[in-house]
Amino acid sequence: MSQQTHDAEVQPADHWAYQLETPFRAAAEWLDEVAAEPGGAWSGTPDQVAFRERVLKEAVDRKARTRPAQSDLTPSQLRPVPGTSVVMRADAAAAAGRLVAAATAELAAAQRAGDADAALTTGVTVFSGYRSAEHQRCTWRHHFEDYYGQTAAARAGLPGGPHGPDAVRYMLDTFHIPRRVAAPGWSNHQNGIAADLALIRRPGHRIRNSTGAAAVRAWRATWFHRWLVRRARDFGFTPYEREPWHWEYTVDPGSAPSPARLTDREVDQVVHALAHGERPEAWDRSESGAFGPTRYDGSAEADPAEAEERHGFDPLDEEDGANPAGEWALFGEFDEAMESDLGGEAAWGEETEDLETTDAPVAVGTDSARVDVAERIAGGQAMFATDESPRPARRWSRCFATEDLHRLGRLYAANLAAAAANPDDRATCIVMLNVALGSMLGLPTKPWPARTGSGRKVIMADLTTRTVGQAMSQLTTSGFAREPVQIEFLDGRGDRAGATEPARLASSVLSAVLARAPSQDCNLAYALSIMDGYHSVLLVVERTGAGPRVRWFDQFSPQPIDDVTTGLDARITDATRRYWHEMEGRRGIRSRTPVRIWALRKRSTFD
Repeated sequence: MSQQTHDAEVQPADHWAYQLETPFRAAAEWLDEVAAEPGGAWSGTPDQVAFRERVLKEAVDRKARTRPAQSDLTPSQLRPVPGTSVVMRADAAAAAGRLVAAATAELAAAQRAGDADAALTTGVTVFSGYRSAEHQRCTWRHHFEDYYGQTAAARAGLPGGPHGPDAVRYMLDTFHIPRRVAAPGWSNHQNGIAADLALIRRPGHRIRNSTGAAAVRAWRATWFHRWLVRRARDFGFTPYEREPWHWEYTVDPGSAPSPARLTDREVDQVVHALAHGERPEAWDRSESGAFGPTRYDGSAEADPAEAEERHGFDPLDEEDGANPAGEWALFGEFDEAMESDLGGEAAWGEETEDLETTDAPVAVGTDSARVDVAERIAGGQAMFATDESPRPARRWSRCFATEDLHRLGRLYAANLAAAAANPDDRATCIVMLNVALGSMLGLPTKPWPARTGSGRKVIMADLTTRTVGQAMSQLTTSGFAREPVQIEFLDGRGDRAGATEPARLASSVLSAVLARAPSQDCNLAYALSIMDGYHSVLLVVERTGAGPRVRWFDQFSPQPIDDVTTGLDARITDATRRYWHEMEGRRGIRSRTPVRIWALRKRSTFD
């Protein structure tokens, strides 16, 4: 094994989603003490193996009742991610390669800039991609042995014993195996669009790809995750809420390819050259990966060595003060506005200075005006898209106009009218939330059935309807929502509810919302998820009168719109308790009960 291999820990897999072949070494070396054979035989008794197969069959049957299993991809549809032996659908593999290449370049810049976590990260890669249904079946069975041991004590006291029907339901509904490992036939790894990313870390600083709370928190605190939140969408990838390493390629394969993007430091190089009066016609990356100008003022291509000597500027290597403020004056008001500590309490404050410039999706925290200009120049185009003045800058705002609320009321009134005429035409909660989000946030929209089997179509935001958590992850990644605040329910003994009956909120949802809505003369909006996504609601806080008013919008909202200013916590508690008992009585499921709140924001043009 090379010295380089010894210098870094490359063991990201404490999680079910891994691919045995890696670009670095044999699987056994990656997995350390984790078994390297996902389909290996379980040394369980015949009764234990039979129980495992009953749980697997029930998991598959449940998914089949929601939608058909997907087919495996053919070899002709698959390609390796550049620089790895991991395969994905061809377009997703190419995009993943571009993402890793860009992240690798910016990681080096972050290390030179002194980023503490970047200094502990020696590389990033794609660790797992496409998996066939049979591979997924082997993976599922492999991890069941661990799940079996973890649940042994709880299953022992169930009616029917540790392998009875109640034990099967316990594994799926209380232990939540479907949230830990997808049933074969229903994994996004099988359709070739999912990539599990991995961190290569220095010894003693390993971060596992594990769904354990501590590992997830550690992953989200890394430089790489911050980079993904800011840049992954540029390459067509969106996150999976529960697994910060799992990203899915969601760009339509038939759409035109996205324009090439520059890294932050490459943007700085272009800006620096402009500030010093130099204007090459085009810039590009050399075969070695170095970025620099390729043509000057219509002349033949410059000598690479001369170009490096003239434009080898790396702003991150300069001494403090070497970048005079005047060199940024070309871009006027487009000051840098990076997001701070995603998910921290301070991140809920008013958003009045996050400057944006285009109507196209842009990365959160990126100074997109500067990036847009730099990328146009690097491509040999005019500084601005037209000969006219630059487009007006945009900024994020959490304030919504009174007309936004009136329009919202009309949308929900239309849903009530449709339901009165035909109950089957009442939109589901997540569809109705997406209708509201499309209207309030100015998002791209699409026609969509009000519910399965309904002939009524609504115009809703172009977001997923799979779960509210996934829809909100899309908005969080694109900047239209903040990271969620989560409030748990407690049982009668004061322990976290879910496996036990929910009794009360651990803290007030109303207080959390009002504490994060400090502005006067402003209407604010929040997406609300009840009982781990079982129900979704839009909350509006009106702060335009003597005191704040909280309004509740869902598919059952009556007219006038619900005022829950004094009863929000009680309403959430009543709903959670009712839903929990319904699920337990009807399906034997004891559901998780957290409440999640996302602050929403929109783009607004400067005057």
